Amino acid sequence: DLRGAATHLRPRGIAILGAALIFASAGFLSPGALAKLAFGLISLVLGAAAAWTLYRCWRADRDNRGTLRAVAALVGHDPVPMVLTGDDLALLYANDAAREAFGIGGEVSLPALLEGEIANAPAVLHDMDATAQARGATRRVLSGGDGRLMLSVHRAGAGLCLWRVDGHGDPPAASAD
Repeated sequence: DLRGAATHLRPRGIAILGAALIFASAGFLSPGALAKLAFGLISLVLGAAAAWTLYRCWRADRDNRGTLRAVAALVGHDPVPMVLTGDDLALLYANDAAREAFGIGGEVSLPALLEGEIANAPAVLHDMDATAQARGATRRVLSGGDGRLMLSVHRAGAGLCLWRVDGHGDPPAASAD
């Protein structure tokens, strides 16, 4: 998945570009024609590899921005808290209701966000994430400190999941006694 790898590949692409520049400089400073040719070819190959890597990173960033705009247009004003997560359940987007309900600020993960809401949040959320990645979607009704909480998750692309948190902040249901 190149989207998630873009952050890891960009520094490597820059390092490869630096190596290409070093080989080009060495070729320019070399006295022999064969050395100039060798260094020049190496710098061209490295430069092409760096250009391709950085181009793919740029494309991945552009695709991610497009995905975030589409999710914001779809669920931005939904009255139910909804969040988009990436690798390791890191929050990439939270709609207005989620920001208001959970007081989201800065970089946070979904397990950290729901830690006080459900028991063993990291294990439950990672299990749901794996199920959604394999099957496309899943949902669970969980008991929380404030009552029932229904979590729905849908695969939203390679490594992305869209979560809906129903019941957060709702009063506990009255017993039927």
